[in-house]
Amino acid sequence: MSVYETNFPIAQTFFVRAFDEQTQRPSLGVYLTKAVLYFSSKDNGPVTIEIRTVDADTNNITNDILPRSKKTLISSEVNVSTDASLGTTFEFDTPIYLLGGREYALIVKTDVPGFKIWTSQLGQKDVASNEPINQQPDSGIFFASSNGRIWEPYSDQDLKYQLYVAKFKHASATASFRNQKIEYVKNTSRSAGFKARVGQNVEGGTLLTLNLPIAGVSQISNTELTGPIYKIVDPVAGANGIIYAKDPYGTTPNQYVLGDVTLENKFQTANNVTLYIDGVASANTANIESIITPTGKLRNYDTSQFSNLTGFGYTQIANSSGDFAKSDGSYDFETQKQSYRSQETGNFVFIRDLESIPIHKSINLFSGITPQGSKMAFTGQFASSDTYNVGTLTNKNYNLNLNVPNYFNTEDAWVRSYSTEKTGAIQTGGSVQVSGTLTRDTNPFHGPALDLRRTALLTTEFVINNDATGEDGKVGGNALAKYISRVVTLEEGQDAEDLRVYIDAYKPFNTDVKVYYKILHREDADTFDDVNWVEMTQTTNENTYSKLENDDDFNEYEFNVPTAKLTGTNGEVEYTNSQGVLFTGYKKFQMKIVLLSAASRLYPRVTNVRGIALQI
Repeated sequence: MSVYETNFPIAQTFFVRAFDEQTQRPSLGVYLTKAVLYFSSKDNGPVTIEIRTVDADTNNITNDILPRSKKTLISSEVNVSTDASLGTTFEFDTPIYLLGGREYALIVKTDVPGFKIWTSQLGQKDVASNEPINQQPDSGIFFASSNGRIWEPYSDQDLKYQLYVAKFKHASATASFRNQKIEYVKNTSRSAGFKARVGQNVEGGTLLTLNLPIAGVSQISNTELTGPIYKIVDPVAGANGIIYAKDPYGTTPNQYVLGDVTLENKFQTANNVTLYIDGVASANTANIESIITPTGKLRNYDTSQFSNLTGFGYTQIANSSGDFAKSDGSYDFETQKQSYRSQETGNFVFIRDLESIPIHKSINLFSGITPQGSKMAFTGQFASSDTYNVGTLTNKNYNLNLNVPNYFNTEDAWVRSYSTEKTGAIQTGGSVQVSGTLTRDTNPFHGPALDLRRTALLTTEFVINNDATGEDGKVGGNALAKYISRVVTLEEGQDAEDLRVYIDAYKPFNTDVKVYYKILHREDADTFDDVNWVEMTQTTNENTYSKLENDDDFNEYEFNVPTAKLTGTNGEVEYTNSQGVLFTGYKKFQMKIVLLSAASRLYPRVTNVRGIALQI
């Protein structure tokens, strides 16, 4: 045997030949789990392996690296031996699927010169047995390269290595998932200069329980800090915080909510604390019995115009400790004065509400591979209520098929803030509970693989109401869901006197679709902003509704200009402009489609919209 320096990339090709004992046939593929290499010396830098494909026509090593097949070890993780007896294991972060009957290349590379690796060379002696090497151990080829792109073969040499593949013990398995521990926070106000860096640590207001009351009912700082400042100070820990609320739940007079708690130093249980008023110590002291401080990481901070219209901001706090509400999931932030504070800058944001997010539609992304003979199937149940003390799940266990949308139109479904998941079935399993069943056939080398880093449910909330008030005005209207077309200008000489609109719609019972139009005559000096919308009359399928159980149950509906507007001599459409001038027919038109629903989970959908201008 000999050693080979690895400061330049080296490679060993190999064929995948796994045999299925039960079917007595070659396996269609295997999962590579780890590789073992043998080093004679090492250096201070890292060493990396990767798996590449080999071109079946040219037998050349390609530049295509199999996903997640790179594995790097630092020098201290590398074993060396003088007789090639001690191996170094490179275990992949996830098993790598290799096709049966295909050739691959194991690449070894490092940027430092001190690594040497054991190889087998024809004509030399085995360092362990001292026997001559007179045959190659496998049909693969050893390569070396100066740049990792052009490879030179060494036909009399082979790398000493071992490859391990997975052999599945069980024919089936179950994987369970829950929603992330996230707080969906509605904010009221924030301190000046708050910087929302995603990933920073945040802490909620500290709930401090003392052995006796330390401050009176009136000794509470207002959130604007415009009056006296009342602080509780822990001189031993070097911590202090402003009193924003006393007895927040109305049950414990010696309990206080503290904000603006020191960043570096925190309160410690059993320490003696003192009440400070405007920076001066009072005679009031007490001992700390318990401390609850909500924690998490800022995941999202929404300052978009939509949020500003409501007067609130929205935040997502991930990795929550679950303490932003009481132990039963209830909260009253108007009384509790809960907030969260950046642990980087000290700026804080006051919390108005912990929200639950309705789920009206989901797209299911389950990324992985299912080799021949294996399957993956997923189902899910969801919190059925957004009320903190209701922990029930949906009646239906939904089939979650890959990339197939689910519409939750028969019952409510929610994803809850983590601090409100404190009761019933959602207490341990979460408000989104997904179960996956993974199965294989008799081939022990084959099984489905699920990529957890690329597995998710993408949920949608429908923004819709059942109020079309004002939609027949010039602008505005109360409907939340609407589509307004561009202005259509007819070709020269094609001015029209009537209008038909056709749509294909999924319209379940208790939903509606209304169509409106605007028209403008070629000689009218008004603009479209001066013209009122006119509701059209549905003339076909008036009582036809889509089946809830069939998401593709679209029907065609026709809408006409209302008879009251067809006042021309021959039934032409007419209108009066802002100057009181009567016009017959139009050169330009525009359409508006308004979607309405009695329940937001029931959402009509429209496709294939056609507006046809008619001449009479």
